Amino acid sequence: MAGTTGVGVEGSWRFHNRFSITANYAGGLDYSGDYDTDDIDYSGDISLQAGMLKVDYYPFAGRFF
Repeated sequence: MAGTTGVGVEGSWRFHNRFSITANYAGGLDYSGDYDTDDIDYSGDISLQAGMLKVDYYPFAGRFF
C-alpha cells in the first residue's frame, strides 16, 4: 500500500467466520529542511509513520459481505 506517510504493508487473518484481525504499517517518509532569513536560521526534520491493529466483526457470518 502507498499513502501520505510512505509505503507500507498490510495483512489480514480471518480466524473465525465472524471475526478477523487486520494489521498495517506505513512509514519511510522523511524530510529535512533549512530556511535562512537575514537574522534567523530555521532547521526542521520530520519522519512520518503510522500503524494500526483492528478486529473486524462480520455479523452475518460472511453471507452478506
